[in-house]
Amino acid sequence: MKWTTEFNTYEQTMTHTLSEQVKVVTDFRAGTVTLIKEGRKVDQHRTEDFNITDYTDFLVQNKIDADKLTQLTSSLQEAQG
Repeated sequence: MKWTTEFNTYEQTMTHTLSEQVKVVTDFRAGTVTLIKEGRKVDQHRTEDFNITDYTDFLVQNKIDADKLTQLTSSLQEAQG
C-alpha cells in the first residue's frame, strides 16, 4: 500500500495523495486533518485527536476506500465505453 506525501514548509501543510480523487491534508497551523474526495472536503479532524497509530490507521483506511472508489470509477467508465 502506498501513496505520495508532499510537504509545503511555507504553508506548513502535509498532503497525502491516496489516489487521483482522494487526498488527506494536514494543516499544522490550523491544527486540522482534512479528507478531500473529488475536490470536496468530506471530513475534518483536529490534529490533537490523533496519535501516530491513529493517524496511520486513518490513512490506511482511506487508502482502501480510495482504491475502491478508483475501481468503481474505472468500471463505470468502461461500462459507458
